[in-house]
Amino acid sequence: MRSRRILALVAGLCGTVHALPGQAVRDGYVVSADSVRIYYRIVGTGPDTILVLHGGPGLTMHYLLPDLGPLTERHTVIFYDQRGSGGSTAPLDSLHITVAKHVADLEAVRVHFGLARLTILGHSWGGKLAAIYAAAHPDRVARLILEGPGAPKPDPRFVRNLVAWADSGTREQIAQLRQAAGEVAGDRIESCRAFWRVFMRGYWADPNDTLSVARMRGDTCPSPGAMRDMTRVGQLTLASAGEHDYALDLGVVRAPVLVVTGREHPMPWTNSEAWAAAFPDARLLLMEHTGHFPHVEQPQVFFAAVETFLRGQWPASAVKVARSAP
Repeated sequence: MRSRRILALVAGLCGTVHALPGQAVRDGYVVSADSVRIYYRIVGTGPDTILVLHGGPGLTMHYLLPDLGPLTERHTVIFYDQRGSGGSTAPLDSLHITVAKHVADLEAVRVHFGLARLTILGHSWGGKLAAIYAAAHPDRVARLILEGPGAPKPDPRFVRNLVAWADSGTREQIAQLRQAAGEVAGDRIESCRAFWRVFMRGYWADPNDTLSVARMRGDTCPSPGAMRDMTRVGQLTLASAGEHDYALDLGVVRAPVLVVTGREHPMPWTNSEAWAAAFPDARLLLMEHTGHFPHVEQPQVFFAAVETFLRGQWPASAVKVARSAP
């Protein structure tokens, strides 16, 4: 379901970063209602369009883009940096960085590309943003894929689980690396990457399987300001989200929804179960021996399930989750 406008955009070859051989890549900007420039990148020329929402809040498309390459083989995929991060600069204050602003930006992207309804893949916080957008604009969503989504409401177990694998010495190392990454002096990109090389292990099913962790090709630190943006945008966005349980808002969403998560995800998988139960037409795919990055940890299983869903069918292992009694 791709508009002529997207056909025209991808026709011009603007670079080959993170693209497969022969693929067209197009970069540009969407201007939001409050004049923030939202940076996007389009990869692939397939007949259907998928919009990808990255996590954080405060990360960028660059940690996802290389490892979602299989999607670009069959589809046109639109990535964009959410406001305040990467190429989408915005004042890092509570007026400009809110959940409502993120939702408005997503709607501005939809309008810019002339898409009547969106097929969205949201990872982590991006999955939660996709759900919030769908509740606000249920008639503008064709289908949703929530991969390792953030919790419908705050769950303190997530932060604890991220470092549960580490001994006291490693936790002190993580704290020191985080502090160094936030300093202005020195090579800020390298100090940011040094932090993530250790901290990232907590997102994996097996934090000690460093070979598995190393398979991730995405970059969490694409610019000198990456650590600052991640910290501040994350703080402001989550403060705006507050304590609200966003699963309560989803009864109006009629689009099919596939929720995919790992059993060993640091965000307890019962949160994904809650998302799947809240949508009227949803299924949960719980992947064994998998953490926060199913598309990296078990790519064959993940992409096969996604392609089945995009063809209008449910993956065989995806199950319906009953709603709990009020």
